[in-house]
Amino acid sequence: MKKIFLFVLIIFGLYSNDFSQENIVIKGNLINKLNNSAQENAVVMVVRLKDSTLLDFARTDYEGKFNISIPIDTVEIIISHHKFDDKYIFFFPSETNMEIDLKDIHLPEKSEMMNEVTIYAYQEPVHFRGDSLVYLADSFKTKQNAVVEDLLKKLPGIDVDKDGQITAQGREVNKILVDGDEFFGDDPTVATKNLGAQGVESVVVYEEENEDESETADETIQVMDLRLKEGAKKGYFGTISGASDFTNFYEGELLANRFKNDFKVSVFALSSNTPRSNFGMGDIYKYGLTGEAGYSDRFWSWGNSSSPTGIPRTFRSGFYYSDKISKKTKLGANYTYNNNQLNSISDQSSQYFLQDTTYITNEVSAGIENSESHTINFNINHQLDSLTEIELIPRLRINNNTNSSFLQTDYLSRDDTLTSSNLLRNYNSYDELNFSNEISLNKKFAKEKRLLKLSYRFGMSENNQKDSLLSENIFLNGGINDTTDQLQIQKQTNQYHRGDLLFREPLNDKWTADFEYYIRYSLDDQQKETYDFNNESYDLFNDSLSNNFNTTKTINRIGLFFQYKHNKHKLKIGSFARNVSIDNVNLSINNTINQNIYNILPQFNYNYKFSNSQRFNFSYRTNSAQPNMNQLQPVPDNSNPNRITIGNLDLRPTYAHRFNIRYSQWKALTGSYLWTNASFNITEDAFSSSVFYDSIGRTISQTINIDNNQNGNLYFGAGIPLFNSVLKLKPSISSGYNNNTNYVNGLKNITETFNATGEFEIEIETDTLELYLGTTYTYSSPNSTLSFSSNQPFSTQEYYAEIGLELPFKFRLESDATYTINSQRSEGYNINFLIINAELSKRFLKTENLILSLMGNDILNQNVIAQRLVQDNVITDNKTEIISRYFLLKLTLKFNNTKTKVEDGFH
Repeated sequence: MKKIFLFVLIIFGLYSNDFSQENIVIKGNLINKLNNSAQENAVVMVVRLKDSTLLDFARTDYEGKFNISIPIDTVEIIISHHKFDDKYIFFFPSETNMEIDLKDIHLPEKSEMMNEVTIYAYQEPVHFRGDSLVYLADSFKTKQNAVVEDLLKKLPGIDVDKDGQITAQGREVNKILVDGDEFFGDDPTVATKNLGAQGVESVVVYEEENEDESETADETIQVMDLRLKEGAKKGYFGTISGASDFTNFYEGELLANRFKNDFKVSVFALSSNTPRSNFGMGDIYKYGLTGEAGYSDRFWSWGNSSSPTGIPRTFRSGFYYSDKISKKTKLGANYTYNNNQLNSISDQSSQYFLQDTTYITNEVSAGIENSESHTINFNINHQLDSLTEIELIPRLRINNNTNSSFLQTDYLSRDDTLTSSNLLRNYNSYDELNFSNEISLNKKFAKEKRLLKLSYRFGMSENNQKDSLLSENIFLNGGINDTTDQLQIQKQTNQYHRGDLLFREPLNDKWTADFEYYIRYSLDDQQKETYDFNNESYDLFNDSLSNNFNTTKTINRIGLFFQYKHNKHKLKIGSFARNVSIDNVNLSINNTINQNIYNILPQFNYNYKFSNSQRFNFSYRTNSAQPNMNQLQPVPDNSNPNRITIGNLDLRPTYAHRFNIRYSQWKALTGSYLWTNASFNITEDAFSSSVFYDSIGRTISQTINIDNNQNGNLYFGAGIPLFNSVLKLKPSISSGYNNNTNYVNGLKNITETFNATGEFEIEIETDTLELYLGTTYTYSSPNSTLSFSSNQPFSTQEYYAEIGLELPFKFRLESDATYTINSQRSEGYNINFLIINAELSKRFLKTENLILSLMGNDILNQNVIAQRLVQDNVITDNKTEIISRYFLLKLTLKFNNTKTKVEDGFH
């Protein structure tokens, strides 16, 4: 029995003999629990685990004390006395844990049936469990009433950037789980921004196979699992908060959780008309909130230039349920409702550089977008036997959107003379239904490492869209004014069937072989009807802008891969052979274009583990992407008559080569880390654009294939803790290179863009103070072969400071300030602005779970979004109106069943 127990310890990494020859000290005292007196003449033996050698022994003295010093090793301590049963203690020392003091030890009576076994082991705050990186949450101090996002910012090697994106060891975290389960689907914001940090026992980061069927997706994704303490799994906890300025702005949140063993249920609701709507980029993509402002930055500030902007109004609610409904069956379900509105106003200036001329457009746009969505996800997992499980995953999403927009575009010649104007009004509404269902079977075998995975997925979607368009062109140089007034009705449907098979066979203790087969059949259909305004109604059919078009696609892919894993080396090498058969049918003219494409897609991946905290990875992957419906369809898209796009039925799939090198190292005890990443991509038959400009600047563009595009990125970042991690220096450098080809008026244009960013941050953290000081400098240099006038470098500087300070009488002050300098842009867009936010809070009650806060956003009233985009032969500067200065009074109540401080955990 003892050997089995030790074997388990070895498997979990608690057993080690790799020590230098220093001495460890084993001491303590023995008492007789019957009369609480010293127990003398007991024998204390120290036995080396690996070979059962007796290293030393001693007898307890008249005070019951003993003291033994031996060279460092993993040992078993046996305490024996003829009147009692023996006691066994296992000690796993480390270089930072050289002494064990066994105070007031007592021996079990002989009548006791089971011997007591005690394990003393030192667990580092950051360590590996197999290939998973584990952070022990209690080893990292967070502020009172901290949430998970605050905890993540403390963990070495994990970074939460100003857009709310989480990275671990330099790689994006794609999924966040709570105790191994999705929490409100795969939306991470509910967990990271609401769950209490002190209820988390550990944060586990690992890789898993990517279920994304896109062939350009990475082979694996990075997953973060928040493991809750046992106390946090029983009872209830949550948060209620409300904030208002009693005139214009408000915020309200509710999160309530009930846990009991495998049973979990949570409900949440959020209502706000400030930028703090807790929407991450994943939500924007998932729910179609293309204009929703995102939460970002430390504490609660926002306003970064990469987030969608405008003036939002948000209501969001949902529930989450998970339970083991039988010994072998687990059920999960979640529902989310969203109702959002976004008002946006922006100014934009674009410079167009052609071979023989240059012109400028100035645009003013305004829009109101309303969106409503319902999302329902289920997950049913059933264990057929000890080696086989089956899983069913149905998902449903319903979207209803309306969008009303106005755009005025003024065209100016090279000498700033106004030549024409366009007024464009659009009203769009669409209803969308998406449904998918997946059933998968995972079977293990008695033979270790042998594995079979089977899955079938069915999906369908339907989008019904109605667009009204009114466009007026006014020419100031003698041209003929014209007006377009149209109604367009469009229906798009898609359905697909997909099957996957993976069989893994171990060849020996180091090599395995994977056989993979993938088949996908899809049918996409687009029906578009366009009607021109005629007298009093839209009844004049426009056949040049109407079409019925469908694409049928069948993909067969077979792969064979060999994997090698031994000691520090891990290798995967193999290839896919793939056939893609595509039928593009223009039903309006009864014309069919067939494509039949064969590819060989080799893959190579190598990992070298210098140690658990130092790793190297090199990978080479090839993949191919097919054109989508909008790139293929032969009917022009004239939703903006000045920016018309047409499809291309002759498009070929791309073929891409992707190289990546990663190196990372970190020291768990000090918290220092370093990671670097380099990647380079070459895409053959890359999708690009061919754009034709008329005499007044209107464009017609089409997607085409070009020989190849290239891009590369390099990143280096480090964390250097000083003075027992009170002070941390965080330098980072990144650079990017892009080489893209497109055609302008039939002429080949090659644009090379180089950009570089340097950032340096200083963090100071004590029990009462959190201080962040940093600066970022970004330089971009575009170069175009078509027009040297567009080769205009530009830069952005940012200086920021953030502070969190504990004050007497349970007060806390939080504030952040960011000063941005934009240089070398168009006139009126070289904007420098200083954004200051602050929050003063006071905690009440013995538990300190009632918090009253006064918050100020953009106190100096300078908030603005200013961006520059250089693409091909166009330089675009943009300014967008966003919410600036406001003040809120906020009251927050954190509650749990223990009636104790939330940060002390939930029991």
